[in-house]
Amino acid sequence: MKSRINSYLRVVALGFIAVSGSALATEGRVNHSEGAASLERADKSYVVRSGTGILTGDRLITLGDGKIQARMVDDASIALMRNSAVKLDALKLPQQGQGGLAQYTLERGGMRVVTGKISGKSGGKFIVKTSAAQVSAQGTDFNSVISNGLYAVAKTGAIGMANAAGSVLALVGQIAYAANATTAPVIVDTGPDALFDSDFEFSTEFLGGGLGVGVTITGGTPGTGGGDGDGDGDGDGDGDGDGDGDGDPSPS
Repeated sequence: MKSRINSYLRVVALGFIAVSGSALATEGRVNHSEGAASLERADKSYVVRSGTGILTGDRLITLGDGKIQARMVDDASIALMRNSAVKLDALKLPQQGQGGLAQYTLERGGMRVVTGKISGKSGGKFIVKTSAAQVSAQGTDFNSVISNGLYAVAKTGAIGMANAAGSVLALVGQIAYAANATTAPVIVDTGPDALFDSDFEFSTEFLGGGLGVGVTITGGTPGTGGGDGDGDGDGDGDGDGDGDGDGDPSPS
């Protein structure tokens, strides 16, 4: 009996270390989600909830009325509108005089970004790539939407839009547009309604009384264990991890 108890305690201890290490390794964390929201990692799909950890290579996906809002370790805040998909390609924090790198690929729909420690203004690179062009943030709050090409608007600061055909700089309030990868980006007077959609407004839960830029992610484990259908990891569901939302564990 004593041997079994010791073995159990060792397993628990190892599990705690693994979960804690996973929490420390995350590049960001979901702070708010609504509707059909999921995360794909290594060809597996997980239900997204508040607290779900985000790693390099993860894809965040919304369908129907789904929304996802997250805060990253570089203090950037992102909001993914409905019917959208974005992949985190790279996130390297500034160190030893280097400005860092944050790179996302927006595959469809739209996203809002409020940059943190990484931006062109701080000597780093914050990039949102699409099939038509890429957006580079200069220290900025900006929206990007795929709609017959790529539209992006600088809400504060400035953004650059570039592809193989050329580039353009958009200042506060200006809209940059690239029709496709072989047509140079230009400044346009108007954009699609989605570019100013209310989906991009951060929730009260997310903001916590302020925009939240500069808040560091600490404490807790980002989505572990079996679930009860809402991915809260309290272990009272079947925890089958089959990606169908009926007891799936959120990724750690």
